[in-house]
Amino acid sequence: MPSITTSDVPRTTSYLVSFMTEDVKIRYLLVAYFLFVLISSLIGDSIVLAASLQPNGIRLNKFIVTIMQHIAVSDLISCFSFVLPNAASLIANRWVLEDPLMDIQRYVDEVIFGANTILIALLSTSKLLMLKYPAHIPRWTIKSAHITCALIWLFANISPATFRILVMTVGYEVIMQGTLWPVNYLAYFLNGITLFLPVIIMIITTSLILCYLGKARRVAQRSGGRTRLRGVATVVITAIIYVISVTPISSISLYLYIDKTADLSLLWGFATPFTALNIMSNIYVYYLTIPSLREFIRVKILRLTPLRPCPGAFSSRFV
Repeated sequence: MPSITTSDVPRTTSYLVSFMTEDVKIRYLLVAYFLFVLISSLIGDSIVLAASLQPNGIRLNKFIVTIMQHIAVSDLISCFSFVLPNAASLIANRWVLEDPLMDIQRYVDEVIFGANTILIALLSTSKLLMLKYPAHIPRWTIKSAHITCALIWLFANISPATFRILVMTVGYEVIMQGTLWPVNYLAYFLNGITLFLPVIIMIITTSLILCYLGKARRVAQRSGGRTRLRGVATVVITAIIYVISVTPISSISLYLYIDKTADLSLLWGFATPFTALNIMSNIYVYYLTIPSLREFIRVKILRLTPLRPCPGAFSSRFV
């Protein structure tokens, strides 16, 4: 997933493929990793969507569940815009997409990256506000969640669409030279509000959630009550994993803004697969932190099992 504009990425090949062509073992290891991400996301996010559409599939606040639906959709799209092209390119040892498919893939990938980042920031922010202002929870409706997420999807198109409009008007070569200063500042601004700012919001809101829970637990211990953690672990772990997954590529992007002459293609190649961590992790995080989702999966597996033992039945080996 790119964290900066397409102008920072070669149009002839992928950084991921170009520097690993000599090491077959590492290349195949990355292929296995991307295939694992692909399978985890396709199955896991489909389960999340199916469970979220059931009345008691995911027993969390409906606003939170709706955001989780949009995150699942973005991860599923990432399977085809990011994971699959990179896996296929590593197998073929060359970048497999050509124009115009390459431009479409990069546009979609940039939109998904921006939308996913802001959606997870919304997830942690909304949970913090629900904890701080529980009386306002009834206002957090499914409709308001869909409207907010739709605006985020629309907003995520601004940066990649602006870049492509500039390419059509002034030319790709002019942008690559870096002499058109309004373009550079526009790139800083758009990437700042679709990557760096949401990540900062995740860090701040997650820290505040943990602080709030610490205070609530101390109060509960003094009063002999219990602290309700419903949905908190899900949001906190999701945000933490996302911040970890984008930290390497964000650091590289920030350094490239400071020193445009630096050659960080090797580091970029290592950091790019790391961003796939958040694509595959959601199903595992949700499974561990949401009991109702575990029950949904268990019931579905039992229904798919052709032979189910009858209650009270004994194995023949003990007869």
